[in-house]
Amino acid sequence: MTVNTNAESIYFAKDDEQKFYGVNKSGGKNILILIEEEEIVKIKFYEQVTGKFHSISNVNPYDFKFDNFKWNEKNRPNSVNDLIVWTKKAAEK
Repeated sequence: MTVNTNAESIYFAKDDEQKFYGVNKSGGKNILILIEEEEIVKIKFYEQVTGKFHSISNVNPYDFKFDNFKWNEKNRPNSVNDLIVWTKKAAEK
């Protein structure tokens, strides 16, 4: 899946025991998100890349939000499968 123009990502990292240890807020002009078997396996940023990783013990995770983000309830994805279907439909156009 490709996100174009002012793309942002907030990623909460987990260790092998599935405990959160950090949060990464990154952005760029474009993001490529690779999905395999309904799981995100890689996120790659292109052009004007910004970002910083924070230890979970040094921040309030609830402070990490997207600026000016609003859900479009009619069109929002409800599952990773929705993203895969939409990506396939967009590629067919």
